[in-house]
Order: sequence, then structure tokens, then C-alpha cells
Amino acid sequence: MSLGLNTESGQALGRYVERIESIRAEKKQLSDSEGAVMAEAKSQGFVPAAIRNVLRLRAMKPHARQEAE
Repeated sequence: MSLGLNTESGQALGRYVERIESIRAEKKQLSDSEGAVMAEAKSQGFVPAAIRNVLRLRAMKPHARQEAE
């Protein structure tokens, strides 16, 4: 089986790679945005570690959160 650029398989692979690269770029943008929001909260006097703790707790399922508390 050949995976040259001009084969159907090669073109499909190229599309998958491009989609993954696009997703990674979006993740980078979101990460940068999250950092900016965290910096803004910190500048307003909030403690970043406390914010991260709240985020962690909110991400838990209700039963797991009750056990943790």
C-alpha cells in the first residue's frame, strides 16, 4: 500500500493531519485566553490557586465532590 501525496490514502492522511493541527492551534489559543483571564482575576485580588481549586471541584461529579468534602 502506497501513501504518496497523490494517492487517495495520502490525501486522506493529509486532511487528518491538517485537522489535528487546527485543533492544536485552537487549544493553544484557548490556553492563552485562560491565562489572560487568570491574570485578570489575579490583578483584581483573587488567588489563582483558589480559582484552580474551585475549577477542579466544579469539574468533579456530584458524588465524588461530596466524598472529597
